[in-house]
Amino acid sequence: MAYSPAANLTSSSGLAHLQSIYYKKTGLDRLMKKFVFRKPCMKDSVPKASGRTVQWYRYNNLSTQTTPSAEGQVGTPQTISNRVVQATVSQYTAFINLSDFLIDTAIDPSVQNAAELLGYQAGLTVDTITRTIFDNESASTAMSTFGTYFKVADLRNMRHTLQASDVQPFEDGLFYVYMHPFVSFDLVNDPAAAGLADIFKYNTDVKNTPLVKYEDRGLVTNIAGCRVEETTNVKTLAGPNRYRVYGFGKNG
Repeated sequence: MAYSPAANLTSSSGLAHLQSIYYKKTGLDRLMKKFVFRKPCMKDSVPKASGRTVQWYRYNNLSTQTTPSAEGQVGTPQTISNRVVQATVSQYTAFINLSDFLIDTAIDPSVQNAAELLGYQAGLTVDTITRTIFDNESASTAMSTFGTYFKVADLRNMRHTLQASDVQPFEDGLFYVYMHPFVSFDLVNDPAAAGLADIFKYNTDVKNTPLVKYEDRGLVTNIAGCRVEETTNVKTLAGPNRYRVYGFGKNG
């Protein structure tokens, strides 16, 4: 007798209940950007009921006094001056509206998930607004790379250019540099003499003092007096695969 295949399948119209879906109540991880641009900023606060605009000041240094005073004469009086820096506080708002029926029937903790989404949005907003201020103020401080690709030599140039303007490193003795992972790829694979790949060959204690660290778009390396970190939240420049690299000193 010929074999007859099974007539009842999970797709059979009469067994629709077999097609039920089991929903996992834990959402999958989302792809999220690394927030870095508040790290180099000077932290400050504004008390309530004090207005929207904050004002700081910085005294200008006095020039060198190279002329000796005549004996018995009073010295030359000095005029002091300062620079004023202002910032205006702004408010950014957003909300997610969930019905009580949705909250009671949803298979996932919808209120908690909505709060997490708003929290990430808030962090991304702060990071992007801070970075945009740097972008808008960088016209007089922008510098070009030595070649088509970013190299360790560019980090050295950045570090020494900041030092040439008397900008000091942070408390750990390093300047902070943020770049896109595509740019750090060029940095890590820089084949030039005294480049990262060349230095790595002579690092005899790789296990305890690695030159390259991969921590999910976090710290890449400490090299040339700079702490290099990755983030995808950088300004994209005209042309393919061109991204801005940011270098900071203490209160610079």
